[in-house]
Amino acid sequence: MYSKPYTSYGDIIKHLDELGIKKRGISWSRPRIREMLINPIYVKANIDTYNFFVSNGAYVINPPSDFNGENGCYSYKRRSEKKKVSAALEGEQIVLAPHKGIVEAAIWLKCREKCMSMKQVIPSQKAKNSWLCGKIKCGVCGYALIAKKFSSRPHRYLMCSNRLNSKSCSGAGTLYTDAVEKIISDEIQKKLGYFLEKFGSEKCLHSAELNSLEAELAEVRKETDSLLEKVSNADDALFRYINERINALEKQKNVICEQINNLKQKNVLPVCKKDESIIKWDELSFDDKRQVADTLIKVIYATDKKITIHWRF
Repeated sequence: MYSKPYTSYGDIIKHLDELGIKKRGISWSRPRIREMLINPIYVKANIDTYNFFVSNGAYVINPPSDFNGENGCYSYKRRSEKKKVSAALEGEQIVLAPHKGIVEAAIWLKCREKCMSMKQVIPSQKAKNSWLCGKIKCGVCGYALIAKKFSSRPHRYLMCSNRLNSKSCSGAGTLYTDAVEKIISDEIQKKLGYFLEKFGSEKCLHSAELNSLEAELAEVRKETDSLLEKVSNADDALFRYINERINALEKQKNVICEQINNLKQKNVLPVCKKDESIIKWDELSFDDKRQVADTLIKVIYATDKKITIHWRF
């Protein structure tokens, strides 16, 4: 639930309350929900999880090949850091646990990264007037366009927040919300249609091979880092060996990276592998439209003269 872009801790607590799931008879707290979301004991840790830990400064005890998408992980901090309330991983020690994880790695990583990004961000109110809000920006100044509905006018409008708040922008011109939503939804359907036409219902058959290659790549990088640490204390003979070995590892790394890139190009986005009913845009709920837009689109810049969509893919 939290992996969806616009779901908050409060939404989760409300949903748990509706289901009658409470903690000792009272509603769950936001800090406790957050603790569970970032705890790696629940994740089915795969090579993506390993790479996430390493890239964020954690020290991983197990080798990359152990991260096979089955077991959870334990996370340990030094005593001096235990009182810090942070989603950061710097200084943590990660070790694979003997128990099986229960949350798919892709979902857990989305939640963990979202928690990290919320560190200095105050959650904004959810859009009610347009599924484009938060995604569409003024094409003149880059500030957010907000949807406005005036009781004296029949139309909804997209208006520059910078112009409304400080008058320091000339504005994006007259943008009718319905018309802009229609343009964007048409482009989204074209994009989804392209994916479906190109990939059809073909399955992602390369995930196991991709996981194996990424594990191999992580091993190569680990060996390279280990060799580089020995350079300062190496004599001439050892230095020559290290240099030759690093050159060999670099070539091996380039081959693996090329194989990974080729496989990734053949993989299909999950949203594109779903049933073609996703093209029936008018049948999607408000939140589903927002989620599809967020999955496919980085940002939209709009004026009354031009609309530019920056796609994620």
